[in-house]
Amino acid sequence: MGIPYKSVVELSQSKQVLAITLIVHRSQCLAPHLTMASLEQAAQTSPLFRHRQLAPAAAVRVSPLCLGAMTFGGRQESRYGDCTREDAFSILDHFYSQGGNFIDTASAYQEG
Repeated sequence: MGIPYKSVVELSQSKQVLAITLIVHRSQCLAPHLTMASLEQAAQTSPLFRHRQLAPAAAVRVSPLCLGAMTFGGRQESRYGDCTREDAFSILDHFYSQGGNFIDTASAYQEG
């Protein structure tokens, strides 16, 4: 399961995704279809696994690409389009399975 990276980019630019609270929940565990073997295989090919230190004084290591969450949520459907819960989790699962661990969020997105 999972969708090609190009599709993820197209979905994230053209559709809404999900509330920030669900992203936090989802990032704390592996999706049912993701296994350590599939993550190890992706690590050999995906540049998202090339984590780097966020800042000189930070102990956090992040993926080189940050997934923007400004369009996640349902408040701006007329502006960003529709995205089902399944689409949202597919985007997040694929991002995570490819090594992504950096998600841009803010309380002001989607009117809080």
